[in-house]
Amino acid sequence: MNKKLSILFGNKKKSNIFFCKKVKPTKGIIRNSLFNSIKTMKNKVCLDLFAGSGVLGFEALSLGASKVIFNDINYKNIKNIIKNSKKLNIYSNNNTKFVNSNAFSFIKRNIDKFDVIFIDPPYKISSSLKFNIFLSLCFSRLNFKGLLYLESFHKSNFSNLKNIYPFKERVFNKNKYILFKNNY
Repeated sequence: MNKKLSILFGNKKKSNIFFCKKVKPTKGIIRNSLFNSIKTMKNKVCLDLFAGSGVLGFEALSLGASKVIFNDINYKNIKNIIKNSKKLNIYSNNNTKFVNSNAFSFIKRNIDKFDVIFIDPPYKISSSLKFNIFLSLCFSRLNFKGLLYLESFHKSNFSNLKNIYPFKERVFNKNKYILFKNNY
């Protein structure tokens, strides 16, 4: 059984996307805060790790991102993201890429740089030491002034990351997101 949610911004605003019931998409109130915090998505190259429903990447494309790579370990999620991108008429070799892979493996072998990286992992993963190493590696894949979005459990602490400092943090009930900016 599939669930649905609506895109909130841009030229695909109010369009529905469908996703598997086991997926935990980013809530509308969080997406609203996030995309109002990011001044523009126009011509940005984005990476949506742990994509799940793909809603963060779809919001970015709807707001004018030039390319989004959707990465998820679950093949059913990738199939749904592809289906939704076709339904939204944003499926193309130029602006979308779909990768069925472990996010840790993907970021290790990827050498591309991104303007925005969205990370919304299962919350139990985000509390491991290995995850902090993963975040540092993701941060190294950002362009200058690039943004890294991390969604996690509200009690998660990422203050022990070296040379990576949040510039915005918002808590919504038991969820929080942190935006990090690459100033190097």
